[in-house]
Amino acid sequence: VYWSCLAQCLYLQSRYKSDDPRLLKQALDYMKVALSLKPKDHLLWNALGVIAAIQVMNDGSIVVASLSRFRFE
Repeated sequence: VYWSCLAQCLYLQSRYKSDDPRLLKQALDYMKVALSLKPKDHLLWNALGVIAAIQVMNDGSIVVASLSRFRFE
């Protein structure tokens, strides 16, 4: 999934630029796209949690809102 690769690159760039919130927001958006394509991929969910856990983001509702969009069987 290329979207997750883009998200991870932006996440790493933001970490080197003192947690730039614009890059983190874009990384989060890309990770959400990746999850919409592969909602059962546990590695993507883990990566979403890593991005959302950054102190600049500090919004647990991001993960909860993402979880509510998917139905697991």
